[in-house]
Order: sequence, then C-alpha cells, then structure tokens
Amino acid sequence: SVTEYIYRNNLLISETCSDITEDPHVITKTTHFYDSDGIKILSENYHSDHNGIIISTDYYNYDNNGKLSFVKRFGKDNRLICTYYYEYDIPGNLIRITVKDTENYTHCDTWIYNSSGRLLFYKIYTNNILFRSEEYKYD
Repeated sequence: SVTEYIYRNNLLISETCSDITEDPHVITKTTHFYDSDGIKILSENYHSDHNGIIISTDYYNYDNNGKLSFVKRFGKDNRLICTYYYEYDIPGNLIRITVKDTENYTHCDTWIYNSSGRLLFYKIYTNNILFRSEEYKYD
C-alpha cells in the first residue's frame, strides 16, 4: 500500500492510504482528515471494483476528555448506514463498542477489567444475544 501525508504549517491535515492489488480495476483508498489539534474528524472510504464504486464517509465525535464518543457512517448516497458508540470506564479503558445500523441490527463488543486494569472478560453480543465470550486469567 502507499500512504500520502499532507501537512499545513507542520500540522497533519490529511492522510491517504491506497491499497495496490494485482487487478488494476480494484482500488481501495481511505483518507483521514484532522483538525488543528491533530484529532481525526472525518474518514472517507473508497472501494472500486468491477461493479462500480462504493463510498462511505465516517464522521468522528469526541467527548470532553478527548475520547472517541461515536462515529457515524454514511453511504455513497449520504444516508446513514450505522453508528458506532464508544464507552469508557472511569480510568479511561474502553469497555464497550456498540454498532447500530438503520435496520435495528446491533453488534456489541464489551471488555471487563479488574481493579488493576487487566482484562478479565471480552464478550461479543449480536442483537443482545451473547455470541462469544473469552475469559482472561493472570498468575
């Protein structure tokens, strides 16, 4: 893959990664845009194949602590595809990512930590039904 960085006044304002494939008709490109504080605010995703171009755009939103709060993904027709919600515990560990689409499908990844910040459980839920669970133990 090839990555291009664009700076203005020594600040990164965009980063574009293009994947090179053996088939010249297949193109994948992602461009990330950053604000003046270097925080990612927008991503545009392009995928071109033999059937045409699929484009999605992700808008990033942050809480008052600078943590990613949610991402809204829109399709090429500018319709909302899904929203990613991010939740953190008091120490700042990521504890949940919930993806909700416009058809009421929900996917949820959860992490549970001990008081030392070590991961104890990782669970995946699909439409509120436990799909997978992993337990971590330490010596």
